[in-house]
Amino acid sequence: MQMINTTTVSLIKGIAIFVIAILSLTPLATFALTTSAIDTNDIQLYETFTLKLSNPSISTNKFQTFPQATFTKGTQSFTVEGFFDGDEKGSPDGTIWKIRFMPNEIGKWNYSWNFNDDKGAGTINVSPQSNHLIRGHVTTSGRFLKTANGQGFVFFGSNWPDTRRFRINKQDSDKTFISQKDWTKYINRLRETKHNGTNMMALDRLINNDRRSFDLNWINKVDFAITEAGKSGIYIFLGLFNTWTRNATDSLSSEMLSSKQILDPWNHNLMEEKEFYLRYLSARFSGYYNIMWELGNEMEHSPNSGSDFSNLANQYYIPWLRQYDPYDLPITLSEGVYKNTNIDIGGLHQGESINIDETMPLIHTELVRIKGANTVLWSGKACRDPDNRKFYRKTIWKGFFQGGSGAIECSLPFSGKKAFTTMTKFLANPEIINVMDDHGKLATFISSLKNDLTQLHPIQSDVLGTSSALFSARAKETDEYIAYFYGGLGKGVSITLNITSDNYLAQWISPTSGQYSAPQNVTGKKLISSPWGNEYDAVLHIYNSKDSSNNK
Repeated sequence: MQMINTTTVSLIKGIAIFVIAILSLTPLATFALTTSAIDTNDIQLYETFTLKLSNPSISTNKFQTFPQATFTKGTQSFTVEGFFDGDEKGSPDGTIWKIRFMPNEIGKWNYSWNFNDDKGAGTINVSPQSNHLIRGHVTTSGRFLKTANGQGFVFFGSNWPDTRRFRINKQDSDKTFISQKDWTKYINRLRETKHNGTNMMALDRLINNDRRSFDLNWINKVDFAITEAGKSGIYIFLGLFNTWTRNATDSLSSEMLSSKQILDPWNHNLMEEKEFYLRYLSARFSGYYNIMWELGNEMEHSPNSGSDFSNLANQYYIPWLRQYDPYDLPITLSEGVYKNTNIDIGGLHQGESINIDETMPLIHTELVRIKGANTVLWSGKACRDPDNRKFYRKTIWKGFFQGGSGAIECSLPFSGKKAFTTMTKFLANPEIINVMDDHGKLATFISSLKNDLTQLHPIQSDVLGTSSALFSARAKETDEYIAYFYGGLGKGVSITLNITSDNYLAQWISPTSGQYSAPQNVTGKKLISSPWGNEYDAVLHIYNSKDSSNNK
């Protein structure tokens, strides 16, 4: 079989017979966020290999036709479905299907593909990844998260672009629309503030009114957003269902009542359409290294039933995702409804404390009602109020010290009526930048730790010591301890240590300024105090100075 697209014309007894064969185009190896084709099978680890196939003979619904490829290396095998991509430029009139694959090991991978009665095979040569930000798919490890390279992972997230802001046929004069240039600026700001994540709400806006096809113009913009984020190590939760999304006829509308939504996820109807929806999105997006699934957002919110959604999710939606996603990417669900649903990551919304005995990863996916704050914190307006800065920081930092796996602060107000009208105004707002910087300081602190975060387990505070201030702590006992003191510390904070080694160094950190004190020698039962007064919060880092090895 040739490596180009061909049409063979034969004449038999005066009748023109067009024999149209599906042939593999030159395999397309692309980095996950480039749009140009690279005619090579040599890619780096965790990048996206894309195999393009063309089949002009398909006469049924092309969106519901899924070619398949199997990628193998040693004992590893991934069977991956492809998806219809029209003419690759946003028109459904084309004949192109794509199969995307993310290799998780270096070396030679073999693949074979089949599409109806046609098939082919090839190889991919995978070299080490040169960009330290690109770490592969996220997986769960007990109550922690880690990436494919084995490192512990905390989600430093920024809230939250709704897919309607990516609608590419909006008029240029509509400044609430996020252009590709806007998105690149946003990704750059995330990196500047040490973020590694965001979430994208309401992918069901991308499905057409027939519920059996997608708006390819629109979904190509989402591809660009994922790819651009991936270049900078930014992970994205893709929101599959939502309490606030489109109705059955208007993709830009906002509808809460399930029976009027395009896919009605709380009720047992449109099941074939919902399965197709999840299957197509799995085929299209799971081959990017920087994707996780948010199954739903606040699915117990009135006027709908959280238990109805959980039952359907456990019986249908989650098994479908497991079936069609070859990588078994983590699934999260917000808010309390996650407790009755078979997902991988719990999404917290109210800023509540995390139980140190929790068994699954938990992320504060939206900060809503926080004790002490005078307003709900999900809104862009609240994020721009300097009096709320400490509440965002307290929830985000305390959650990590209690064993949480990350948080998303409300720093991208491009959702709702009070959204910023331009990305320029958002990027220039000092209060939002302060909230993002406070989150980034946590990322900087974690990167300075001696042990991988999966080795630092939450502990009862009295294991470390006693203090008049409230604090939460994690430790790899006898080697490294970290504690977060919160709630307004007046003239400072002191703690009488209970740990008993003579080999410890202690250092204080200010979450507000990012300042680090000089390390001091400490022994058990010693009273130590922070060097700063009038702080709202403070961090103490104690580590074994005799063992200088880094265990990351």
